[in-house]
Amino acid sequence: MTIHYSFYSVHLFIWQPRANLLGVIGSKLTGINSIYLSCLVVSGLIIKYKKEIKNYLFLLCVILIPISLIIIYQSPNLILYILGIILLGLSNGMIAPQIMSTVHYFIPDEVRSSVISLLSSLSSIFLIFLQLTIGKILDIKGNYYLEILCILFGIIHIICITLILKWLKK
Repeated sequence: MTIHYSFYSVHLFIWQPRANLLGVIGSKLTGINSIYLSCLVVSGLIIKYKKEIKNYLFLLCVILIPISLIIIYQSPNLILYILGIILLGLSNGMIAPQIMSTVHYFIPDEVRSSVISLLSSLSSIFLIFLQLTIGKILDIKGNYYLEILCILFGIIHIICITLILKWLKK
């Protein structure tokens, strides 16, 4: 889940500055964010009513997260930017509930709350350092290295999700 939150950290750093460069200012930013949040809701409803998501669709959503971040960051116009926001919202909404629902397979009931609390704390510490790193990359190196970071996180995320899916099939 930490890798998933890492993508969200990258999203937080790039979505608003890029929207500003494309001419979206002030209250229009709320509209862009509401598109993202609406896509989360739509994909959450799809997950709720379609009880089982196919593994290939799940992996496709995992692959689309770093791609959508790169689309958002590199978009030359507002239409492509909004397409990236929609892809990110739909992909995140498909993956996050699936990841969270697998927790009970890995952690026994007796210690689940303690383990989740510990993992959440460790994840928060990691994300603090990650956000500092992302900020430094943007200040010094620019978007090329941020895109490489997105691709690296994407590869790690795909490996983790693939291992979870294999483990769940056993």
